[in-house]
Parts: sequence; C-alpha cells; structure tokens
Amino acid sequence: MRYDQARNAGRARTSKANQATRDHWDRDPRSWLGLAPPELSPIGARVLADCVCQAAGSAAGLEPDDLIHRLGWRLQYDTLSAAEGRQDALLIPQADGDKFLLVLDPELSASERWMIQGRSAPEKAGVADATRQFRVAHEIGHTLFFDNADPPRRLTPYRPDEEIFCDRFARFALLPGAVPTRAAEIAAERHHKRSSLALLASALVDRTEGTAAIAGHFTEDRARICFTAGLPPMPRNASFRWPDTWVPDRPLQKTDLYWPVDHPQVHAVDGWSDGEQFLMILRLGEFTLGRVA
Repeated sequence: MRYDQARNAGRARTSKANQATRDHWDRDPRSWLGLAPPELSPIGARVLADCVCQAAGSAAGLEPDDLIHRLGWRLQYDTLSAAEGRQDALLIPQADGDKFLLVLDPELSASERWMIQGRSAPEKAGVADATRQFRVAHEIGHTLFFDNADPPRRLTPYRPDEEIFCDRFARFALLPGAVPTRAAEIAAERHHKRSSLALLASALVDRTEGTAAIAGHFTEDRARICFTAGLPPMPRNASFRWPDTWVPDRPLQKTDLYWPVDHPQVHAVDGWSDGEQFLMILRLGEFTLGRVA
C-alpha cells in the first residue's frame, strides 16, 4: 500500500475514535478514557493528539499541567533513573476517582544535559521545562491505552513500540501544526517554552517522510552525536567530521562519518552550528526508516 493510501486509510479508521473522544469529553471531562486502543502509528499519534488538544480547548498546543489539573490526576516528583538514561516517568493507575498518578524524575538524562552545556540560566531553565512538559505529555499518551474503570485497566497488553507512539503523541500535542523546516529556524525557535533542539527536530522528522536529524556538540576536532531522530540509536561517542564549507544536499562521505550510517543515499540537506552545538537535517534514500546500518 502506498504511503498516501495508508495515510487516508488510517484517518478513516481513527475518525470514529476522534468523535467518540469529543463526545466523551462533552459528557464528562473525566470519562474520555476507555475508547478503542489507538493504532501504534504516526498517523494514529497525530490524529489522537489533535483530538485531545481540541477536546481540551488547547488548539495552540497542549498544556499538560492544566490538563492534569482539570482531570483531577496527581503529579509528583521522585528520583527514578533518568540520569542514567533509563526511566524518567511512571504512570500509576489510581482508585477512588483519582484515575492516575504521574511520577516524574526531575533529573535530565545525559542526552538531554548536552543541550544545556554552556547555556545561560534562562536557556537551561527553558530546556528543563520543555523536557518536563514532554514527559508529562508522553505519560498522557499512555492513558489512551486504559479504560475508564476504577482503577483504570489496560485495554491491551503493553508493547515496547507504545513508547514510540507516546513520544510522537507528545510531540504532536505540544507542537501542533507546522514546525520549522530549516536547521537555523529550529535553533532560533528552540527558546519557545515548550521546545528544545531535540523536540523540534523530532517534530520535523515526524511530519516529513524520508527525513532524519542528528544533533550534538563539538569536541576538539569532531562533532559528537548526542541525539538522533529517524535513525537507529548511535553507538556511544559516535561522531563525524563537520564540513569546512556547507554544501546543501551534499552526500555524506564515508570519510566524514564515524558511525554506522554510510549509505550513499543518505544526504545532508541542511545544517546549523553556533560553534558549540550543531544540528544536521538528513534526507534518506530508497530504504526503510529504522533499517539504516
């Protein structure tokens, strides 16, 4: 099935769920749970994010704290294992009408800490707030897989790709509509209260088929990769040689790269750097996302 056919079929399948969500919300804002389990697809994530934003009256972007308050859920902070790059949040079903307890780790992961290296205090606070809101929105995405019982029960068994779905749900909910498409524009927009370099780059990849992104910071003579979107995770300390002169849509040469992606159909479309951090937008050739190696 072609991509456009799959997209249209996905929209048709989720249209009833969208209306059901709005009807549930109109009757009782606390009873929007218990719908059919969402499809674990980018289309399903985007449609349901739009639906939840509209139902919550947040067409310009979800306000996670406001939604948690309106639904009567509880939010608390506790140390999990975010600093080690493992669990940064936890969703716990609750009885007695509370529905859910969201536990958030206040620490940033190593891949998130690189975004604030050498930054000013307001920039550090902005990244920390964007990270926190993303984590809350991600956990809200998990609630779509529960019913409206007391306490809520899962509609389907947990699957690892639910995490990818909830990441996409969070990005579409926090950043609905268009996002910047150029690396420099993404860098300029990252100071938005709900944005960061990683969040905006990932949102672009979500919306643009065949696109990927890498970002990180410079060491002595290499560009160290700390974040990827649309590509498999990079090996630890992966890096490459930043081009001396930027040529748009240049093929990435094997000699440039110090990580496993050296496919000749991977092209660097656009790049940005401030001398400390960098962002590169990539165009992928005729192969399946997630199988670049």
